[in-house]
Amino acid sequence: MAELDPVSMTLRSLLKTGEEGQYTIENITDPYVLTIYWKQYVWHIISLVVLLLILFGGAWYFFKYKQEIKMRVDEEVVDARSSLQIALDAFSELNPSLVRDELTLKQFYLMLTNIIKQYLGAVYDSNVPEMTTTEVLTFICDELGAAFQKKLNTILGYFD
Repeated sequence: MAELDPVSMTLRSLLKTGEEGQYTIENITDPYVLTIYWKQYVWHIISLVVLLLILFGGAWYFFKYKQEIKMRVDEEVVDARSSLQIALDAFSELNPSLVRDELTLKQFYLMLTNIIKQYLGAVYDSNVPEMTTTEVLTFICDELGAAFQKKLNTILGYFD
């Protein structure tokens, strides 16, 4: 391993060697006085406090707003009627006498199939209203059998 050359360093020390070779302690500095110039930090501290107030205020507002939305969702009225009663009421609101041409017939058919899909979705607790007619028929065949599927196919498959 290589050795480094010695380097002389001058240190300031409290110990001084006198003429007679005795050590004496000398005061090398005045006592330290702590002075902090606060003026340069005041604007930084004020900016930090304002930033923290904005952050906490924004977080508080966000959580309060989120809680209000949750309360609104909780306050929504849940229909106490059974799924069959809802479907029957919807059927009673349908007016077949409004069917005058092919366009109104298609609209009537869409309302009718929507009522049936809503009812089946509520009864079987599945996403039936989002299914296509073919998917609904397959689902019904699995749930109720082929005989009911044929009857429902006549209703749902009228315009397909």
